[in-house]
Amino acid sequence: MKTAARINRLEEPPHRRILKEAQSRRSIVMNLSVGDIFVEPHPLVKEAVRKASEESSLTYPPVEGFNELRSLIAEYLKESRGLEVRGENVLVTAGASEAFLIALMTVLDAGDTIILPDPTYPQHSLAANLFDNVRTDYYNQDSNVSEQVAGKN
Repeated sequence: MKTAARINRLEEPPHRRILKEAQSRRSIVMNLSVGDIFVEPHPLVKEAVRKASEESSLTYPPVEGFNELRSLIAEYLKESRGLEVRGENVLVTAGASEAFLIALMTVLDAGDTIILPDPTYPQHSLAANLFDNVRTDYYNQDSNVSEQVAGKN
């Protein structure tokens, strides 16, 4: 099976290289970059999970999120930030990485440039590399980003 050309642009994230190196030295390493549970949950947590599984549905939620949650988020944004947002325009994601990828898919076209801070969160540069003909520039937080961006055009 032929794979997409973009797959060749993907690099191993720096934290994975560091993790492999530490593990090769037989260091005690806790990988906090993933949500693996490495500690026994408190008995009260276990009981709450058991009880919740008996009392509610264990099916997937709506893709866009529960309407009640979306409305509460819209209300929060209005009260805390003065933003007029309707609940139907709120999309609940499984985390920041998913939200970032959806945002990129919404606004990026071929030939666009995405600007990321340097250093950056590895998932951001990985997500940016998934798009064909999109340039990724990095700016240093100690310098004037508008000058850096203007100098690239």
